[in-house]
Amino acid sequence: MGLSTISPVMSMGHAPRFCTSNHSPRSPLPLWEATITSTIAMFVGEGMQKVPPVPLSRTTPLSAGPESRPASARPESVGVTPESRTTPVSGRRPLSVTTPESVGPASSRGRASGRAPASAKPPCAQPAKRTAHPRESAATRDVARKRSIARNIAARPAGFALLRSSRMTDSRWEIEGWQLARAREVVAAHAARTPLVAAPALGEGVHLKLECAQDTGSFKLRGALAALASLDDATRARGVVTASAGNHGYGIARAGKRLGVPVTVFCASSTPAVKREGIAGYGATLELVEGRSYDAVEARAKAAAEEAGMRFVSPFDDPWVAAGNGGTVGLEILDALPDVRTVVAPVGGGGLVAGIAAARAQRGASFRIVGVQSEACPAMVESLDRGEALLAYEGEETLAEGLEGGVSETTYAIARDALHRMEAVSEASIADAMRFAKRELDLAIEGSAAVTLAWIRKQPALETPLVAVVSGGNVDPERLEGLMSAP
Repeated sequence: MGLSTISPVMSMGHAPRFCTSNHSPRSPLPLWEATITSTIAMFVGEGMQKVPPVPLSRTTPLSAGPESRPASARPESVGVTPESRTTPVSGRRPLSVTTPESVGPASSRGRASGRAPASAKPPCAQPAKRTAHPRESAATRDVARKRSIARNIAARPAGFALLRSSRMTDSRWEIEGWQLARAREVVAAHAARTPLVAAPALGEGVHLKLECAQDTGSFKLRGALAALASLDDATRARGVVTASAGNHGYGIARAGKRLGVPVTVFCASSTPAVKREGIAGYGATLELVEGRSYDAVEARAKAAAEEAGMRFVSPFDDPWVAAGNGGTVGLEILDALPDVRTVVAPVGGGGLVAGIAAARAQRGASFRIVGVQSEACPAMVESLDRGEALLAYEGEETLAEGLEGGVSETTYAIARDALHRMEAVSEASIADAMRFAKRELDLAIEGSAAVTLAWIRKQPALETPLVAVVSGGNVDPERLEGLMSAP
């Protein structure tokens, strides 16, 4: 298969699995008390002067690097390197073996949070819709979008904290170091430690974190386990309700069966069959909502949870879910590849990148995070462009259906402060990436996972070592076969 691991799959007695087929159901480090350094944000017209990455107090912990920590407390293998390492994406070769050493378990201390400006506009009450002048070409709209995004977050150096206002307020939730530690314990006990593989076919120094090899076929099991394990006995007994594009529901159904928590999952009727069958296969109650809108599904699920007196578990807007999903993924990446300089991850609601940013902050690492989603439903891209969280978003039909819907105030604030870049890729490039993964890497992956490969394949140069999170492999066979047979 041309695929070899850096970190082995260790999954509760199951044999190692890779993403060559669809899955069926199977059984604080406190902030350093440094003197606050004055920071002056100079506004020029509608723009703003950027502050260079000098040692600052951690106004925005997620985006801060290790500079503000004492030298004795910084990891020797992770830090800001003066020179930039870039690698052309030419000369593609199959996956090959590399074996970086582990740096050990994560510390149980530390805090990571997102900060939101007090002056931000209130979130949109109605779903945002993509609009375009009828005479505009697709290329014109694409150029305009990229220029607009560039005004907000382009070319931020690692560790750069975006200062929109001197009046910063706390976001609704944050991920504490002890939550990361607890989430890691639960995930280690009930889920797989997925492999990290070198992928020279995508460029020298490129690696893939294969969450498609996870139980249930995606990283969503991690956050579901962490969230359910955090509940008290009374809440567990009543059960939980969730909304899902598919993978979160699949994961929480598996976690509920494992931990003895009744689960009700609301999904759109358009959810891929492999995900619906997985949810039902683990004994969860599956409620289908007509159509394909995730936001409509979430509204129905929240109403049902309130009526029944049950806990609603968000697939992304929850500190435990984010700690379990992105937090444990980020810690495992740092264990296996401590000198990683770039992590590329899919973005839907934003919980995955929020957790990865928390892991980066806890370890005092300085790698850059690149978020990617589809141009058909670019809720986070447009949120950053507008300067406000789009809580509901009505996009177009997409191969990356797992990334549909809006974002939350917290995940928006974290993405604004923690991401180096936020990108959108075309549907054609997603389809090409799915075909490339199958033909060249022997991986069957879904569109939501393929967005990271699609972005990498379009880059003339990459800052390496780079890790792309391949978030899931739950793709209907008929859809994949259709893509593979397309010219």
